[in-house]
Amino acid sequence: MIDKNTFEGFFADYYFPLRNHAQKIVGRIETAENIVSGLFANIWENREATVFHDSPKGYLYTGVTNACLKHLEHEKVERNYHMYVQTMYEKSDRLWMNEDHNPENMMIAQEKMNEFTQAIDALQGQCKEVFVLRRSGLSYQEIAEKLHTTPSAVGVQLKRAIEKLRKSIGNNW
Repeated sequence: MIDKNTFEGFFADYYFPLRNHAQKIVGRIETAENIVSGLFANIWENREATVFHDSPKGYLYTGVTNACLKHLEHEKVERNYHMYVQTMYEKSDRLWMNEDHNPENMMIAQEKMNEFTQAIDALQGQCKEVFVLRRSGLSYQEIAEKLHTTPSAVGVQLKRAIEKLRKSIGNNW
């Protein structure tokens, strides 16, 4: 158990040497003062259970050293976290600036796609059939066989479909 007079004696004898010791470890006087003050506050709060087995000096220096190392480890974790957040922010910023992932550009592309789909739906007859089949990857010959016509007729119908689509949606594609 530590009484008030003993505690005040420890504080008077060891506060500044401990603060200097802590400052050498953490590099900042304010942080060192906080660490040493925290150690003394902890001792005072637990004064009834605190017993110095060997010497108070060894106990105090060990306590300050451990608190400093814990503080430095915490700072390292914080730095790593801040670097992680910064990296994620930069990645999201790059995605935002990338034309393919920009939400505004994605919305415009969807609107254009809807407009294009409506224009295809507006095509009629063989003109529409030829365009849809060609778009699905069939060759002129395959389309001609499927529709019982000639490859040149497929070409004519495809040309008409493209002209109608251009009129319908314009050239701003």
